[in-house]
Amino acid sequence: MLEPLLQSLGWESIGLVYSKRAVQAARRANALSAIEKLCRVSFQAPSAHMPMNECVDLAMAMSAEHFDGVIVLGGGSAIDAVKIAQVVLGLHMRSIDELETQAASGLVLGPSFAPPFEAIAIPPTLSAAEHGSLAGVTSPLTKRKYVVKGPRLDARAVILDSKLAMQTPRDHWVASGLRAVDHAIEGYLSK
Repeated sequence: MLEPLLQSLGWESIGLVYSKRAVQAARRANALSAIEKLCRVSFQAPSAHMPMNECVDLAMAMSAEHFDGVIVLGGGSAIDAVKIAQVVLGLHMRSIDELETQAASGLVLGPSFAPPFEAIAIPPTLSAAEHGSLAGVTSPLTKRKYVVKGPRLDARAVILDSKLAMQTPRDHWVASGLRAVDHAIEGYLSK
């Protein structure tokens, strides 16, 4: 399913951003090796709540590579981290200070914003981050969470794999369902 999609998008050089938990689920579902074979470079996603410093570090590591698109194997944190990396690279930011300054002023990207790469999301959870154009990022200094919006931040495609989802531990599955409700409220209130 993934290879025909990549071919239809014309992606030849592909990056992978993954969360540890999603990699474990993909390994148990016997799906990890097929995904890894398609990707020439991989990056571990930042920790939960997307600390700005980790998101900027991810963006800088990604900027050294040139790829057509990114597969995101992970839930809301991994997906939001890729969205923030798209913003950092698309706006040519180079520091946490630049990101924090713009995020604190209510960063809303217009329709002319062109992310430097697109993403395909393969979430093993119910985060719902893969379906929206919002991303959250947290200041490491103030611990304040900022929301970044942009009409082109949503995933180009979302693959919901039941075999992968079944490998997600029950406690994480329930927590991600609550997080999906949080995302829905966040999206509603940020309009």
